[in-house]
Amino acid sequence: MVIYEAPHSHTDYYALEGASMLIALIASLVTLQRYPGLSLFGVISLAIILTSGAPQCLIRYALAVPAVFIALARWGRNPVFDRSWTMISLLLMGMLAALFAFDMWVA
Repeated sequence: MVIYEAPHSHTDYYALEGASMLIALIASLVTLQRYPGLSLFGVISLAIILTSGAPQCLIRYALAVPAVFIALARWGRNPVFDRSWTMISLLLMGMLAALFAFDMWVA
């Protein structure tokens, strides 16, 4: 039973899915010169993920791309990016918790 449903909850959820795939692709391209094997693995895994079914729960697959962690570690050397990324991550975690609590986890 859905008690409350925001009109744009599904749009927000798919925007998060798209943003996670975009971050994984950018991270794979940024690390291509220094770590070509990991970058190619990330690009190929993203291609498989995006062409193999419904765009649902793509965030968890983006976490399997090792280039994301390498790129975030490199960008995290900048204190402004580090603090900004931490705040954005906390806000996104809160929004995902709210979506889960209101039974809007899966669009």
